[in-house]
Amino acid sequence: MKRGRWALLALWLLSSVGAASCGDSDCAATATCVAANDDAGMTDGYPEVPPPPGCDPGADSNGSAACVDDSYALFVDPKNGNDTNAGTKAAPLRTLAAATSVDKLAGRPRIYVCGTAAIAETVRLPPNVSLVGGFDCQAWQYSGVLVRIAPTEPGIVLHVDGSTKEIVVSDVELIARDGEGDGASSVALFINGSKATLRRVTAQAGAGASASQPPTPSNRSSSSLDGNGTTNDVAADGKTCSCSKQGASIGGKGGGLGAAGAPGGVDPPTQGGGTAGAAGCTDGGRGANGAKGGAGGKRAAALGVLTAAGWKPGRGGDGTFGDPGAGGGGAGGNAAFAGGGGACGGCGGHGGTGGEGGGASIALALLMSDVKVVGGRYSAAQAGAGAWGGQGESGASGGARGSSACFGGAGGHGAGGGGGAGGAGGVSTAVLRTGGTFLQDDAAVLASGKGGAHGPAGIPGGGAGVPGEAGEDGLELLDAAPVLEIP
Repeated sequence: MKRGRWALLALWLLSSVGAASCGDSDCAATATCVAANDDAGMTDGYPEVPPPPGCDPGADSNGSAACVDDSYALFVDPKNGNDTNAGTKAAPLRTLAAATSVDKLAGRPRIYVCGTAAIAETVRLPPNVSLVGGFDCQAWQYSGVLVRIAPTEPGIVLHVDGSTKEIVVSDVELIARDGEGDGASSVALFINGSKATLRRVTAQAGAGASASQPPTPSNRSSSSLDGNGTTNDVAADGKTCSCSKQGASIGGKGGGLGAAGAPGGVDPPTQGGGTAGAAGCTDGGRGANGAKGGAGGKRAAALGVLTAAGWKPGRGGDGTFGDPGAGGGGAGGNAAFAGGGGACGGCGGHGGTGGEGGGASIALALLMSDVKVVGGRYSAAQAGAGAWGGQGESGASGGARGSSACFGGAGGHGAGGGGGAGGAGGVSTAVLRTGGTFLQDDAAVLASGKGGAHGPAGIPGGGAGVPGEAGEDGLELLDAAPVLEIP
């Protein structure tokens, strides 16, 4: 897709974002272990290295030979270098892991990479450090051959974070692996809180992984729900049955000789318990069924959210619990027999778990960054499908009345849990951005893939009582614009 030179792209605006937390990464692996100021070109132990005479840091690398200087940059030869070397043109390093060490850079703001040997690393640039490929390994002259970075492990291929001075990434090919793991995304290049110019970069995202339907937790009681029986003149105890996650039911105590029983109950008190049996061997009343089934889960408000931790697909909402059934009333006793106890009501079904969103395929992800693209190709692949919403648990049947001459009431049936909402389908787009600005020239090619299907709604829980509600289908965007903005 082409646009007028340096024209601001038309953007596809989606509706909202949630929040996600970001995890810390190991500072040694990410080259951020300099104390209060981890900028490789600042004065926390390392004076900022100025450009050598005749070097314009903003110029294209195919015409800035004066910048290719040992005093200004580290040099990497992935085939013949050695990480014990000094990192000069004559004695280059072998890996980008070594070159991105702040101690190794010592204030130099640029890394040059030569040759055609593939680099099997994920790379995190220190702030304000540029990465430049396209050089031969003998004379360190510009050749225009892209340096291929294709990690053997999943993850973001190149991560740029916190570069407040404009950096350059040029003449590199970034090949991301397919997302591995439930709902995992594939992102080739992620730029966060930075200013950057990308020249002749090829960024190819792999396929996003589909998410799997989550299991439904249980809300059953570990106790027997049946009412306590009695023998002759000893009244049966009532009983309380607590559900494993939410709710409880109370079977009423039986009455003694010639005495009334106690009513049944439920917590929370959404419906009435069984009535108490009157004196004279009157049976206790049956507890009412759970009044309401669980509500179905709601779909995510957006396809996902981009944070410093990366892309988080939209997760469907959980279904809610069904109401528990009420306990039966205790029976009244007569002159010869005491009353039996009421049974507990069945627990309400657990709500179904919301489905996770499908993994995305994103060539270039931009968070609060100002980025200019000059040439190159940015392409995404198939995104993963969102997971089904979890099925709501069925409501448990109420307990039976206990064996007795004067019977306590049976317990009411629990209501079914609501089904979970389906997860959002994964997004597939060449460029996904939140905040900042994005410009491209006429030569840049942006190609989106196919978005993942939404996760279908979770089925409601049934049972002998009131059923729950179904969840909602997840969101999906099967054909995204080449540049997709998530506000």
